[in-house]
Amino acid sequence: MNALLRVACVVLSLTAAAPAVAETAGYPTDKNPKFMFDYPGDWELKRGEDDGDFLTLNGPAGVLVQLRFVPANQSERTEAAASTVTYLKGNYTEVSLVGESEFGSPGPAGSMLVGSGLDSERVPVVFAAYLLPLPSGDSAYMSLVANTDDKTGKDAAGAVMQSIRAP
Repeated sequence: MNALLRVACVVLSLTAAAPAVAETAGYPTDKNPKFMFDYPGDWELKRGEDDGDFLTLNGPAGVLVQLRFVPANQSERTEAAASTVTYLKGNYTEVSLVGESEFGSPGPAGSMLVGSGLDSERVPVVFAAYLLPLPSGDSAYMSLVANTDDKTGKDAAGAVMQSIRAP
C-alpha cells in the first residue's frame, strides 16, 4: 500500500464514527485544564510528572495516544513537529512520513503529520500527530501510534481528537 493511501486510511479512520467514550480528563490536570478531552474508560491514562510533559493514553490493543499543550508561537509549534519526527525515526523502522499539511473538512482545523513504519517486532503501524487550535490561540498537541489493522483503536483515538475542547 503506498504512503498516500495509508495517509488517507488514517485520516478517514480518525473522522469516522468511533466507540462511545466513558471518561473526561483535562490537560495538564483536571483542576486547572488548558484543554479537555474524552477517552474510552478501558484505556489507561498516565500523566507526566512536570507541567509540559506528555499525558499518555494506552488502549487495550496497543494504541498509544499522547497529548500536551503547545503555546501560541511558531517556534513552539516547529519544535513539537520536529521532536515528533525525531521520536518516530528513533523508535520505529522504515518510517515514511507525509509532511505537515492543513486539515480540510471534515474534522477540526489545524496541522497534521501522518505516516507509517514498523515497530520493534516488525509489525506495521500508522502514525499521526496533530496541532489542534484552541480558542486562546494556543494548540493542543495529540499524537498516536496504532497497529495498521487496529480499526477499533484508531476509531477510539479519532474520538479523542474530535473531543478536544477548551475547558
